[in-house]
Amino acid sequence: MDSSLLANFLDSTDFGASKTTKTVTYKINNTGADTLLLNMPLVSVKGINAADFTVSTLPDSSIAPGDSSSFTISFLSTKIGIKNARVEIVSNDTDEDTFTFAIQASQLLDCNHANALANNLNTTYTAAFSETTPDGWNCYCDSAGSLLLALKLGGTGAVIAPNQVQLQIGQNNTFSSTSTGGLINNLAGYTIIDRRWVVNPTTQPIGEVGVKYFFTKTEFDSIVVKLAAMAAPSIVSNVNQLNIYKATSGALFANPHTVSGIVLRNGFIPSLAIWKDSVVNASTFSAEFKVNAFSGSGGIGFGGGGLALPIELIHAKVNYILVYPNPAQYAFTIVNNNVDEELIYSIYNCAGQKVLHGIFSNQAVVNTQDLNTGVYLIGLSNGQSVKIVIE
Repeated sequence: MDSSLLANFLDSTDFGASKTTKTVTYKINNTGADTLLLNMPLVSVKGINAADFTVSTLPDSSIAPGDSSSFTISFLSTKIGIKNARVEIVSNDTDEDTFTFAIQASQLLDCNHANALANNLNTTYTAAFSETTPDGWNCYCDSAGSLLLALKLGGTGAVIAPNQVQLQIGQNNTFSSTSTGGLINNLAGYTIIDRRWVVNPTTQPIGEVGVKYFFTKTEFDSIVVKLAAMAAPSIVSNVNQLNIYKATSGALFANPHTVSGIVLRNGFIPSLAIWKDSVVNASTFSAEFKVNAFSGSGGIGFGGGGLALPIELIHAKVNYILVYPNPAQYAFTIVNNNVDEELIYSIYNCAGQKVLHGIFSNQAVVNTQDLNTGVYLIGLSNGQSVKIVIE
């Protein structure tokens, strides 16, 4: 190998692309008549991306005439993209006491539902790449492989480059306001999880696109505490009590009181009007639903909210429905804090069949001894719904 400032595949100075550690072996040949002595540190890597390359095996410090000695360099980066550096060997060679050659490698990363979420406060992330899972979800990650969101484009014709997907995390886990307007008519204010994302596609979809928005258990725990501390408190114990809003106007990452939009309720089958919650792992939840256009910005919260691509779950009404205990064994209680409102409740099993119904004003105790164990949906005549688990 000659000293070179350009890496190439022929002499293995270009490592190629890899998702895992890539190691290349090089050999130093002493073709002279004298012993070749290498100066410490024998082999060094320098340059803008030197930290991504490691001299994993060192050569001998002394190489006799006609002999050779090998060394290896390994590559692994925490961020995607092409990484460049140079190898430097200093010796007693009278013709070329400093031998230098360029090295290059390209880091690939996985991007799927198992990736850690982007999670730095007061940060706006832009997706750097995406990968499609076997079940058709396009997962969008930043350059470090942190997951931002997932879209199921299918045959909708939507064209979305990675850099057209963004996520903004606020200064705190939650955001609260007493302002009204837009989606908010609640004089007591509202609280959202301050994790909002936007999609600005090259081509809008023709048909429904699946969306998975991700949020952390820490964020959910924070909004539970924040909602309970409001002047008109809301009691939330399960993510399925939250609502999503889809903004149809307003600036990117706008607050819900400055935008118009529509509301999604929690349910079993994701649709344009229903979002479904799932546990991704011990620290992450997902909210799955569908959209037929990209607009607005998003996050997650509680109450009568709106939703968007991105989504925002918000506390937008003083009125709340409380269901406890959840899970339940023999009975549960439904509480409506609006005593002047008479409601009809209907309970549906996973097959969508109505198994119980009734009318109440302030509260109702529902006997569940005749119900099979499983997950049920409580639908109310005011449009609200809550999942409950019968054990």
